[in-house]
Order: sequence, then C-alpha cells, then structure tokens
Amino acid sequence: MNYRNPQIIEQLAAEYVLGTLQGAARRRFERLMMDREDIRQAVWSWESRLGRLSAEVAPVPPPASAWRTIEQRISDEPARPARALTFWRLWSTAVTLAAVVLLTVVFTSDAPDTGLNADHVAIVGDSSEPLWVISANLQTGELSARAVNATAAELDRVFELWMLPESGAPQSIGLLPVNGNQVSHRLSPALRALLSAGGGLAISIEPPGGSPTGLPTGPVVHTAEVVSL
Repeated sequence: MNYRNPQIIEQLAAEYVLGTLQGAARRRFERLMMDREDIRQAVWSWESRLGRLSAEVAPVPPPASAWRTIEQRISDEPARPARALTFWRLWSTAVTLAAVVLLTVVFTSDAPDTGLNADHVAIVGDSSEPLWVISANLQTGELSARAVNATAAELDRVFELWMLPESGAPQSIGLLPVNGNQVSHRLSPALRALLSAGGGLAISIEPPGGSPTGLPTGPVVHTAEVVSL
C-alpha cells in the first residue's frame, strides 16, 4: 500500500477515527502516525469534523413505551430469547473482567515497583502492543506513565497527557515519556475528581515544554478509557 498517496491517507485516517480500522492495519497506521506529520494532521482533521458533527446532533430520547415493549416481547418468548439474553449479559461481564485483568497484567508484568498501588489503569494504543501504560492511585493522587512502545514523535515535539471531562475543556496532566522511560505526576484534587468520575484521557503532540495555551495546540493522536481496578 502506498502510504504517500494523500487519498489513501485520508481514507485510513477516516477509518481510524471511526474505529473501523482494526488489528495489524491499525497498529501499522499508529506507528506511521508517530512519525508522519501529514498523517497526524489527517487524523486531527477527521476528529474535528466528526466531533463537530456529533455535537450538532440533538439527543433524541426514546419514548417511555420503548422499554415496556421490549420487556413484553421478551416475556412473550421465554425460552430461547431468555437464554440468549442471559448469555450475552454473562458474555459482556466476562469481556469486561478480562479487559481489567489484561490491563492489570500488562501494567504489573515488567514494570518496576514504584509503590504506587494503582486503583485506576489505562492503556494507550492497541492492548496487544501498547504505547503507554497509565496508572493512578486516587487516594494519594499519584499518576505514573510508562512508555512501552512509544518513541519520540519528531524533533522538538513532545507528547502531552490530558484529562477529558464529560463536559468542558481538557485539563493537562503533564508530559509523557518515550523510549521505555517512566514519569510520575501529582494529580490536583480537581483532576482526581475528574478521574474518579470516569473521565477519559487524550494525548496531543506539543512544542517543547508542553502546550503554551493550557489547551491542546497540536493534533490529538490518541485517546484512552480509564479502568477502575
């Protein structure tokens, strides 16, 4: 595949942001994105376009009768549908537990003992080939970031970690390490509250020293969910 073709880059960037680019193709695209400014700009452009689009769509609550209708249909066929519903509920629970176990194993397998005793963990990048592992202890307010496969973006550029509240502007946590290094940050009470409320994380590319404005100025190249252990 010709990764210098602008049309191909646009198509891959759109699929990446939509989440339809999966597996080895997604990991390969993420590695290219770490080194190529044009790819990061394409991803940022699609994130901005789709973000504005979703913001313009007003939420439409379902009618109150919808859930009653679903319950009625389930109760009308108690045999196979009930078993299927139970199966999918159990499967969903198992997948969630497996994700938490995976996060814990990835974090603790070869990480140095920092005494952090993390109660929240996030993997940035593909779980099979993570770029960073982020862990936090909300009791002490300490957050640790370890670079697993992350390398420097480009000359005179750094990665900055942001907390994403459910509403409002991103809040800077600090700069991220590269090349196998690890750093710690002390979370303010406000950031600890956001993390406790289920806020996500984002990583942007910034000039040396981090964003000069208090908001992301470069492309946001990664986002991640935080899992409570």
